[in-house]
Amino acid sequence: MTTGSSRPWRHPTLRGSGAAVLVVLAVLLAPVAATGWWVRTTVSDTDHYLEAVTPLSDDAQVRDAASAAIRLAVEDRLDSADPVDRGADALRDLTGSDELGDKVNGLGEPARDGLLDVVDAAVDRVMVSDAFVLAWRKLNAVAHRQVVLVLRGDSELVESEDGAVRLELASVIELVLKDADVAGAVAPELLSGLDASVPLFSVAELQELQEKYQLLIRATLALSLVPPTLALLALVVARHRVRTLLVMSLSAAVLLVLVPLLIDQLTNGLSSPTTGSGPVGPAVIDAVTRPLDRLCQLSAALIAGGGIAGVAVSGVLGGRARAA
Repeated sequence: MTTGSSRPWRHPTLRGSGAAVLVVLAVLLAPVAATGWWVRTTVSDTDHYLEAVTPLSDDAQVRDAASAAIRLAVEDRLDSADPVDRGADALRDLTGSDELGDKVNGLGEPARDGLLDVVDAAVDRVMVSDAFVLAWRKLNAVAHRQVVLVLRGDSELVESEDGAVRLELASVIELVLKDADVAGAVAPELLSGLDASVPLFSVAELQELQEKYQLLIRATLALSLVPPTLALLALVVARHRVRTLLVMSLSAAVLLVLVPLLIDQLTNGLSSPTTGSGPVGPAVIDAVTRPLDRLCQLSAALIAGGGIAGVAVSGVLGGRARAA
């Protein structure tokens, strides 16, 4: 007859060591699983991404950045197309007199400033309209597809002149041009084809995240199953199951709470493209990581609560058994 002590897997030391290893693996993989799930859903899925960033259409800094980009594009267009400026330059060349050319330039400045005031007022109206919310979703959908292409390793398919994924504001400019005041004051051809955008993410920084992104995408399903499986095995193997459950639950909860801090470190460089950082990139990152924050907090609460409840139930049952 084989005694219990002759079975290695029943040896107290081996059981304790095995349970400890399983606990450590389960605890360490729990936050990785949460991150993988977030990457597969919010980061990779356009609908979930748009759900996260749509509220930014009400963000004052985002609106200001878009307004500034449109105004700069309008100023550049007016400067390049202003007939008064061209006439002043021609007069300088003809007479050799800068003073006379400057006087002619001064004649056009009030008209130019008046047009800019009209455009600025129209942009302000557009930014608080429902139409801007729809335009915001549209331009973010285009940018998101570019982000995913880079993360998947298809950077050559992304058009970028300055090393940044940008939010192209063409759909917002269309709304500005349709404004009644602008339509009455500015010839449509003067501002047609206007190019305005704001920087979002650095392509180079996105490329540095390719390997991590692709690994998480491929392993999401396995990662979601492995931690609970290891946790169950640890409880089966452990000699002191109540203590093991409590330690495992609280440790996993603490690590899950720390996940957003790790994501902040990983995404820290994304909002600093070579053209200079702006407020839109950080705002988008904050909006996109918010679902992960909620997921980790909820998971941590459920895991810790489950562990404590398990210990409490075990204590009650144990007390009844001793009383009997």
